Amino acid sequence: MADLERFQRKTTGLLLQPTEITPSDGAEVDEHDVIYIGTAGDIVISPLGVDPALGIGDAETLTLGAGYHPIPINKVWATGTTASNIIGFIQSD
Repeated sequence: MADLERFQRKTTGLLLQPTEITPSDGAEVDEHDVIYIGTAGDIVISPLGVDPALGIGDAETLTLGAGYHPIPINKVWATGTTASNIIGFIQSD
């Protein structure tokens, strides 16, 4: 929890509503402002503002290390995602 507290002090708001994200090619994920990656790897996302209904062709692939990343997303795709232990957060104002 010390890592989370250090990260919270560096942001303009607290991280709220931690939600485990299970990558899926079908299910929607609620919007998240920050993601935590427990095990480094690739993550295929639909960023906020991109409609996941358009399909994985409009997704972005990021290679991320373990830790907190201020990347606003609304979907994590299973296809191509190798990162694991993914948690999403909403950031307060």
